[in-house]
Parts: sequence; C-alpha cells; structure tokens
Amino acid sequence: MERDGSAVRLCLWTYTASYSTSRLWDVMASWGVDLSALLKIQRVRAMGRSWRYDIWVGTSAWPSLLAVLSLRIPAGWRVFRSRRWKERSRKRGRRVPSPRTLSISPNAGTTKFKFATLNVCGVRHKRQELDQLLFRERIGVLCIQETLLLDDGWQLRLAGYTSHSLGMGIGKGRRGLTTLVHKSIPSYVLSRSKSGQHLWVRIFPSWAPNGVVVGNIYCGHTPRKEAVLSSMLRTFRRYSGQWPTIMLGDFNQDKQRVLRASMTLGVSLLNPPSQTKKTFYIREKAMSTLDYGFYNSSLASLGECKHTVLQDYRLSDHLPYLLSLSTGTSLPCNPVSVESQVRCNGNGWWRDADEIALHNYWDPLVDLMDDLEAPVDVQYQHLVSTTRRVCDEVDRTFEVPVVPRPERFKQTYTLSPRVRSNYSCARKWWRRCCLARSPVAAQKAYMQYATLQKEARRGVRECGKVSWLAHVHLMSRNLVEHDSKKWWRLARSMTEDQSQLCPVRNDADSLVIGGSAEAEAWHQHFKRLLHTDSDWVPRCELPILGVLPGISDRITWPELKSCLETTQSGKMPGSSGIPTEIFKACASPLKWGEPAPLEPPNAMACCLLGMVNSVYLRGTIPRDMTEKWIVAIPKKGDLTDRDNYRGIVLMDSILKLIMRIIAVRTSKSLESSGQNKGDFDLAGNA
Repeated sequence: MERDGSAVRLCLWTYTASYSTSRLWDVMASWGVDLSALLKIQRVRAMGRSWRYDIWVGTSAWPSLLAVLSLRIPAGWRVFRSRRWKERSRKRGRRVPSPRTLSISPNAGTTKFKFATLNVCGVRHKRQELDQLLFRERIGVLCIQETLLLDDGWQLRLAGYTSHSLGMGIGKGRRGLTTLVHKSIPSYVLSRSKSGQHLWVRIFPSWAPNGVVVGNIYCGHTPRKEAVLSSMLRTFRRYSGQWPTIMLGDFNQDKQRVLRASMTLGVSLLNPPSQTKKTFYIREKAMSTLDYGFYNSSLASLGECKHTVLQDYRLSDHLPYLLSLSTGTSLPCNPVSVESQVRCNGNGWWRDADEIALHNYWDPLVDLMDDLEAPVDVQYQHLVSTTRRVCDEVDRTFEVPVVPRPERFKQTYTLSPRVRSNYSCARKWWRRCCLARSPVAAQKAYMQYATLQKEARRGVRECGKVSWLAHVHLMSRNLVEHDSKKWWRLARSMTEDQSQLCPVRNDADSLVIGGSAEAEAWHQHFKRLLHTDSDWVPRCELPILGVLPGISDRITWPELKSCLETTQSGKMPGSSGIPTEIFKACASPLKWGEPAPLEPPNAMACCLLGMVNSVYLRGTIPRDMTEKWIVAIPKKGDLTDRDNYRGIVLMDSILKLIMRIIAVRTSKSLESSGQNKGDFDLAGNA
C-alpha cells in the first residue's frame, strides 16, 4: 500500500464463496483487470460465514477498476468503495509529512505531541485502519483496549511503533491492552496490574527530562468495577508523586464518578477544558463520555493540553480520544538517560517461587547457557535481563539509583564555627584518651570527649532546623506564587528517608557534610586503602600442596542446590540488583513429576547452573559482574574520622554462589586427603 495516504480501499463481498488470495488474483486477471494498478488484496471473514476481500488500489485507477468489477462479478456479489477509508479530514493544500515521523508544529520553537486512546473491540481485521490513524494523525502514544489477544504470547505490532501488551480474560473471549509508542521515543513497562485492567508505561520524549508515565486503562463491567477503579487511582497517585503522569482509556462511566472516587482517595486529577459541549453518538449511544483521560499537575506544567474526539475514524463503536500537548522552547531538546536500575525484591520470594521458576521466559535461555563457546558477558546480560523481566511479571521489581547517591542529603548544611570548634576539640580529647597513661586520666579525657561530641551533635540538629525553616519559607513562597512544580519538588525532597547527619574530615582536615564534597572525601579514602601495598609475612611455614582432586570438575546440580539452601537471606545484592532469594526459587518447584536427583528440576535451574559452569570452567568473570559497590558502616569512636568506618563490598549474587562452591570443594578435598583436620595442620600449628 502506498505510504503517502493516496490509496483507496474497495470492498468485494463474495458471501459464501471463498477464494484464497492467490486464487482471487488469477480470477481478476481472467476478468481483464489491470493487475499493475492493484496494491494489495486482503481476505477478511466477517459476519458469520460471509467473506469479504479488501482491494487496495491507487486513487487514479480505482474508478476504472470499480467499473470493471461491477460488470464482471457473478450475481449475488457486491463491490463498493469503503466509506471508512475516505480522507474526510484532509485539508486542501496540506503538506503530507514524511512516513513514520512525529510532527513539529509550524510555530517556531513549539513541539506538539499527541496521546490517543481507542477501544477497537477486536483488532484482528483493523490493522490497516490503525496504521492509517497513526500515520495520518502522527500520534506519539496510542492506548488500545480490547485487542483480543489470540494467545498468551501474541502481540499487536505495527511498523514504526514499539508494542507493550497485556492480556486479560474479561467478558467473552480473550481481551487485552496494548500501548503503542513511537520507536523514536525510549520506553519500558513500569507495571502490569494483576487484575489485568491497567498497563503503565514510562516514556522519555525529548521535551520531558524526567520521562512521562502513561497508563492504559480499561474499567470493564464487572462486579469489581469499584475495586479496580480504586486500584487504578492508587497507582496513578504513586507515579504522580514522582513523574508527570497521564492515564487514558475506556472507563465505562462518566467523568464525575471517577472524579468523586479520586476525591475520596485524595488523588488530584486534571482534565483539559472541553472545547465543545457536543456529545458524539454512534447508533444512539454516546461515545465521547466513556473514553477520556486525566493527568497531574507536573504534566500540565510542561505545556498546554487540549483534547478532542476524532469523528472521522470509526474502527468500532468507539471514537478515538486525542489529547495533544504543546511544549515551548525552554525545555531540553535531548532525552535524559535513566540513571536508575531495576532491582528485584527478594522479600517474600517463597510466595511466588512457582511462578518465578516455572515461567516460560527461561526456556529460550537454556541452550545459550549450556554453550561454553558463547561469550560470558552475553550470557550474563541475558540472565540478568530475563530475571528482571520475570520478577516484573510477578510485581517483584522497583527502581533504585545506579550508584549510591553522592548527594545523600537534599540540603547541604552549613556548619557554624561553634560546631566546627566542638568537633575539633572532641578529636583532641579523643587522642588524649587514647594516649593516657592511667585509667583516671583516660576516663577524664573520655568524659570531655563525650560532652563535646554531644554539643556538636546538638549544633548539627540546630543547623538542620535552620535549613528546615528555609525549606518551609521557600515552600510558602511557592504556594503564594502558585508554582506547584517547585512546591512538589521540595515536598518530595523533605519526605525522603534521611540518614543521621554526621560530618567527616577530608584529606585537607576540613569538615564536610553532604553533597559532592563528602562523596569526594569517601572516594579519596577508599582509593587510598585499596591502593596500599603491604607485605604479608606468614607466621609459620605451611606446606605447598598440589592440585586438589576434583577441584576443577564441572559443578553439579546437587552442589549448587546445597549452596542455594545454605546461603543467607536478607543480604544486599550487587550491581545487578538481583538478591539470592530470587535464585532460591528454582530449588524447589518441579516442572513435571519427580525429576532425577542429579538433574535441575526446571528451566530456571538449568539457566543458573549453565551460567555458574560457564564462569567456573572458563575462569572468566563477566565485566558487569566485576562492578562492586562499597558502603561505609560506622564503628565506635570519632565518626568524623573516616578510619572509624568499615567498608563493606556488595558482591554479585551469582559470584557469591561460585565462591561458596569453591570454599566447600576446597574444604572437602583437604579433609579427604588428610591435610586439614579440625582446622589444624599436621604439625599441630593453628
């Protein structure tokens, strides 16, 4: 079909006569039809046993083709031009845009972005109409309801758009939700509701630096309509507190009921003022009162929002609802990368162990993990992405910063000279306490140190109160000036969990607290510790052993299962964000009957065992697995001294399993060879 919109669709009804597409081409050639004028023939089954064929032809050749078909078709057949495909909205002299591109409005410096929603009541025979709707209106995001998914793995795909689908079973047949996002816009799925009636996708257009959350809503006629609506509104409130959020869809109720429900739950919804009070009807049924959208104040601050109902597209008994956002030139032009990662939640993993381990996403990875010639980095990346995808299906993922946030405190505190003096004097008294020659002198020095330390902490709290009052004053001024964006930004910064404040000394012996200065101080401290060369002098002469038997053999499933069961839970994961509890899910669920005791019970166990063997037998660690985080944990003593902190390294969960397997194998080999008896060597030295 021609992509510039200059095509006409002719509908040929053969009723009970059924032909294949290739057979119909031969029949039309026997009728004397010029086949070079035909663009496409599509067979459609409609209304029971009747058959319809859609014939696509150029605008210049369709009158002659219609005349030939009207004379040559058998009795009882019908042919006519499709009224749905007429370009009623095309204006004279309007320039046709290039294919598959989003539009920029004629006004210089203004970008117009379009969101739309439509209930298609089954998309099987409406791909061409959807394609024309997206192309002609240049829509960035389209939310579709009732897509009639054929099976669990089926997705609606259109050229130039990324498809995010959700299947659900409501009413008759299999229904579903699909969100189409233009491929020039990065996007990913935030959450899929367990009720199967709302799908949330986060997009990153050039005019939204923090991204925009788009919710695809279908509130069906079920006994749980009120509960489903409450769940949608609570999800909207959760995302609305972080990003610009919009939800579009088929609510099957008027706006007033949704607004009343939102007021009950304390959710603030905005809706653009209607440009016309006219209600559109199809077959004596009001359509513009069922499909609509809401958004929050953060989206409204990005530009001017307008909405309309497109009357020229009738793919079903619903009309497309279009929401357009016009943004100005002050917004950034380049999309901002998402500096966050998806972390799996290991709490309560046993509840979803069956669903995690027996998910069908693991099956395609089994062959890749068993291939010892495949790159280790590729294997690890596929395993991590698949694990996150499975955990996202069971609602076990959430976002965290990629690295520990250098600005731990939103407000950088300015310490008064009195506080700095107290910390300096406390440090001197602590040194006197450590160098005291008698218990009495040490006790007196420690009492002075404790008193000064207490006064210093009290001074830090007073500085915090001053900063808090400055926050309150700034928020009050924003409220008076009706600057809601800055007000919510400050509110979020104050409601975040704050750690206990304690300044530290940098290499220049200056007190720093919060912000990049403290992050740089910690970076210098750990860098100095990790690059210190020290000679190790053994206390006793230990015998040098040869290669232990069985230490380099292939890891078996019983070994890996034993390590999984003995690994502690509740430990922080590494950079991959996947805790050990998620991998424990593959130890117990069975895919069929009772498997062999030496074989993995499911595909997830096969993938994990293949990944562990791939790293262990090659002796190569993936590059992403070598990335580790260092967390400073305070000990006793002067907490302004960085030496009184213990650095904890967060290691990848799979690497922990490999290290534990090596330790167990080494211990068993030494015990079997008589080289290690009760943690003592043969000479009797500890």
